[in-house]
Amino acid sequence: MAPIKTNNPYASYFDFFSKTGKDAVTPAPIAVSGLTATGGIISDYEDSGTYYRSHVFTSSGAFAVTATGTFGDTVEYLVIGGGGGGGGDSMGGVTGDGRGAGGGGAGGYRTTLPEGPGGPSPSAESKLTVSVAQYSVVVGGGGAGSYVNPNAGIPGSFSNFAHPSPIRSEGGGAGHGQSSGGEEGGSGGGGSRAADSSANGGVGNRVAGVSPQSPAPNQGYGGGTGYGFGPNNSGSGGGGGGANSAGENGSPNTAIGGGGYGGAGKSSVITTGPGSPVTRAGGGAAGQCPDSDHNPQGGAAGGGTGGDGGSPAPTEQRYGGNGTFSTGSGGGGGGGQSPYAPNVVSGGRGGSGIVVVRYEITASQTGTAKATGGAISYYGGKTIHVFTSSGIFTTGSGLTSVDYLVVAGGGAGGGDFGGGGGAGGFRTAPGFSVNAGTAYPITVGSGGIGVAEGAGGSGSNSVFSTITSHGGGGGGSYSAPGPRNGSPGGSGGGSNTNGSIGNGNTPPTSPPQGNNGGSGSPAAPNYGSGGGGGASAVGGNGTSSAGGNGGAGTVSTISGTSTTYAGGGGGGTEGGSSAGSGGAGGGGAGVTGATTGGAGTTNTGGGGGAGGRTYPGSPAAGNGGAGGSGIVIIAYPT
Repeated sequence: MAPIKTNNPYASYFDFFSKTGKDAVTPAPIAVSGLTATGGIISDYEDSGTYYRSHVFTSSGAFAVTATGTFGDTVEYLVIGGGGGGGGDSMGGVTGDGRGAGGGGAGGYRTTLPEGPGGPSPSAESKLTVSVAQYSVVVGGGGAGSYVNPNAGIPGSFSNFAHPSPIRSEGGGAGHGQSSGGEEGGSGGGGSRAADSSANGGVGNRVAGVSPQSPAPNQGYGGGTGYGFGPNNSGSGGGGGGANSAGENGSPNTAIGGGGYGGAGKSSVITTGPGSPVTRAGGGAAGQCPDSDHNPQGGAAGGGTGGDGGSPAPTEQRYGGNGTFSTGSGGGGGGGQSPYAPNVVSGGRGGSGIVVVRYEITASQTGTAKATGGAISYYGGKTIHVFTSSGIFTTGSGLTSVDYLVVAGGGAGGGDFGGGGGAGGFRTAPGFSVNAGTAYPITVGSGGIGVAEGAGGSGSNSVFSTITSHGGGGGGSYSAPGPRNGSPGGSGGGSNTNGSIGNGNTPPTSPPQGNNGGSGSPAAPNYGSGGGGGASAVGGNGTSSAGGNGGAGTVSTISGTSTTYAGGGGGGTEGGSSAGSGGAGGGGAGVTGATTGGAGTTNTGGGGGAGGRTYPGSPAAGNGGAGGSGIVIIAYPT
């Protein structure tokens, strides 16, 4: 009998008549498969016939392997620490004595992949062997910009993939102001202007606070040196170091260069494939001196822009820009002031870090998407597109209806025992009509910026088609500039004493996007401020001894995992009483004393926690925490 002709791989196993006695017992072939794992935002893509799955962690969690498959048991990774905050300027009363501050350094950068197309290819680290187990993942937060003398930013936090051979990337070093040098870290922070070596940039590839310990392999580069005394007794700061180059030194204030540029980052294809590499971990640009008209830019990978030292200049242009979230980039340095203004010109916040784990899978483990854009995964019979930054969702010929979740950026907490930031607007619904073959721009809103003295900034809107979720309102503040009132937004910000609450669901939609902020207490001794509103609840009211809690967020399962989004930030207090906690769903905690409020969690739209204030004694104000960035998720039947 002739052998059976078929493409079925199991056919030869059941073809008993053509086999000999020896091969009649050949075992059935084993189905080929890759790892099976959960955790993070899952993205599948193809590269020249090879299929990959990446797990993208923009906040801390766990990578859980439930089966190793037949492709082997190794994974590749990208681990980037949080970026350092930029320095600030507050030099004290001398006209023309403005001093541009240093930019924050990028978080440390470690990966198994060579750099993406268009750049050099540093030696890659070895892949990791995994087993059926749960591996903890820590994603480092970006450091806050400067808020009190001596005007140093806060270093970024480390990120870590807790394998038995831990992969840890250090936080970026902080930039400095006030004639001081930058701090060491994964990449070093930039120095401020000074007449001597005290303006040096911070050393890169260092474990902050454990100098001179240098991790291997190299994680980043040093910050730039501040320019010394120039005409009018002023100068410019050095840029923060990046993953691929050192920060630029500051220039004379009469030169076009002004403050130093941030060091360049590195590109990677680990989340997207070779068609669209993503560059991350750029250093923050330095602030410039008052006599320069040049606006420094951040590093090539999302580093914050340096503050403008031109005189006069709008207040918001003097502040350093924030590093882009989920890139580990450094915050920009504040600009030099001339004439001197009594409030601190703050540096920008460093961008949060990121952890990505990738492995090979088969085509049968993935699905066929009916659209492009975002991180694509398949779960429960649905195709899911997750946008953690702005992009384009393009529908195929057969797609006419989708489910969506659109969450805006959260508002920042107010500085100086301010109110908590309101959560970004939360909108979700099934069966939303789309046109086949159409490109829909996606906007993912950023979180509001927190400052030491003044109301928190509001978050920005997230948009999909005709669906707009409004940014959360910033929390009110005790001190100028900025009102004691909470700002309106998707959810409203909490108020300071004798201020008005921020109204939620502003402008109004049906159903509502969020809730009002809480009110501050005018009662002694500690004057608690109100918490920010959340998607499911109003912010708590402050009392004479405690700040109000942030309002709770709302749970969604659209991503395939039950996740809570859009919690409000906690209110701050004066003195040593209790501050408000952040609402479930990424809200940052309020604080007491001259410390920085907790940041809203990245990609949740959580409101930032309020800064505190010291009292009695010499009053000193703490920064409001930054609001968390938003997210857009679109799903449809596979």
